[in-house]
Amino acid sequence: MRMTRISSLWRACAVCAVAAVAVGGCGGDTSRSVVATPTFDPAAGTFGADQEVVLSCATSGATIHYTTDCSAPTRSSTAYVAPISVSGHATTMTIRAMARKSGMDDSAAVEGTFVITYPAAATPSLSPTPGTFSSNQSVTLTTTTPDATIYYTTDGTTPTTAASIYSAPIAVTGHGTTMTIKAIATSDVTAPSEVVEGIYAIVYNQVATPTFSPIGGTYDADQLVAISTTTSSATIRYTTDGSTPTSGSPTYSTPIAVAGHGTSMTLRAIATRSGMLTSAAASAAYTITYNQVGAPIADPPSGSVAANTVVTFSSSTVGAEFYYTTDGVTTPSCAGTGTLGSSVVVAPTIWVVACHTGLPDSSVVQLSYSINTLVFLTSTATSVASRALTPSAQLGRPAPACRAPTAPTFPPAPSTPSIASVVHAVGSA
Repeated sequence: MRMTRISSLWRACAVCAVAAVAVGGCGGDTSRSVVATPTFDPAAGTFGADQEVVLSCATSGATIHYTTDCSAPTRSSTAYVAPISVSGHATTMTIRAMARKSGMDDSAAVEGTFVITYPAAATPSLSPTPGTFSSNQSVTLTTTTPDATIYYTTDGTTPTTAASIYSAPIAVTGHGTTMTIKAIATSDVTAPSEVVEGIYAIVYNQVATPTFSPIGGTYDADQLVAISTTTSSATIRYTTDGSTPTSGSPTYSTPIAVAGHGTSMTLRAIATRSGMLTSAAASAAYTITYNQVGAPIADPPSGSVAANTVVTFSSSTVGAEFYYTTDGVTTPSCAGTGTLGSSVVVAPTIWVVACHTGLPDSSVVQLSYSINTLVFLTSTATSVASRALTPSAQLGRPAPACRAPTAPTFPPAPSTPSIASVVHAVGSA
């Protein structure tokens, strides 16, 4: 009987022990349940986009408390009421949470680490392709990433989001300019792109050196000098005194006159065009030395001539005029010394010079004439001829009737002089 009572007692203790294990106590303690451990959605990990982390607990009515600073959550930690935002490239957040409910034991703490790593934006491209150019350039930056912002530098430093924001083409201008452009692209949902780099150099072409037409030299007539360059749309500037032309020198528009006997002129010219190097200076020297007027030609030339012969002047220079003197002392000149005319009645000495506007005077030609003044009157010649034909009649006697007349012998009669000679002789007498 006693053994039966002891056995019953042991069975009761065993049941109590089992209950104590189940409810955390024995000997009359009240049984308590444990709140379910909270869960994360999505589960902790690395993401390519921002995340909204939802915390939940399988225990109905439980309150979740959490931290994001890696500290252990407690009942006094932030109570979860809405999804926790984990946003921004390179963001790392560790969430630790526990759940509690009145009448139950707090849940175990749980933690999860969330990492946000955006995909990189597309690397910007440069247009035109970097290189050396002969004219100014406007460099365009583009990226294929939608809504991305491009940041750039022009001093060779690596760009960040604190650098200049690209909004318009970048000007690379001026001969000798070298510019290093570096750029990145980024957006709200992408990481910064890789850095693109381009070096641009501007080396202008030079304007073609001007040329002169005709070329420099000595000419016997006035010249109109044209200046040109093979570079289209270039502006030519020049000087006429041999000095180096500048941007302030006269602009060439029409041929330049080099005129006047004895004139010397040195032309120098440059050509300029926007966006190009100024040409080298060109130079040409001109001298104008007129040919001398052809020497006078006399007709008849020096020699023996009849009195009152008219001497006519001519010259190989078309349009020449003549000044002459006849006193054998005064030298004629084209300045007006002497008599202006193209002919003169012969004189023993005639000096003549040929003149033409714009040409040097001819040499002075000295003419010498021997003037023949021997003259026979027509009446005298006729008388001599009459005596030769009728000698008897000259004596006032009739010729013998029975004798044939015999013509006397006389010296040959002189040739009949010209009318002009007779007139001159009469005038002289």
